[in-house]
Amino acid sequence: MAAVSDVVRLAGVSTATASRVLNNHPSVRADACARVEAAMATLNCRVTMAAQDAVLYLLAKGHRRIALINSDERYLYAQQRRVGYRDALRSAGLKEQAEHIQIVGGIDPELGELVARRLLAVTDTLAVGAIKAALQAGLMPESITLPHTHVSRQSA
Repeated sequence: MAAVSDVVRLAGVSTATASRVLNNHPSVRADACARVEAAMATLNCRVTMAAQDAVLYLLAKGHRRIALINSDERYLYAQQRRVGYRDALRSAGLKEQAEHIQIVGGIDPELGELVARRLLAVTDTLAVGAIKAALQAGLMPESITLPHTHVSRQSA
């Protein structure tokens, strides 16, 4: 997930300026606003591509039922992740299935326990929870593929 610091660095503006743009504050110069918006668009494209790459990896391994654990889709990064997931499925001639989508309200490992087989997890902390649930269900590790698009210390 892109952070404000990523937007600041890419746009070449201060944190205060990026914050004003994000909050639609009227005292931002048009050129600074355009740079921040372009940076946000670029970073969201990265989220879409990361999700596409993960799904394409699963498809290449022969998986055809791929679940998505996504965070609250009111957030743009979650919307973009869903787009990447959907686009990758479509490129393989598959349709998104409602029963394969789980929307969760956070990124705690316990929330990852909602889905256990062949899934695309939003973050590694959700993947940790999914692995825990899979092992508790007696699923063999080789029957599960868990790519994710964000790495934290917990999964390292």
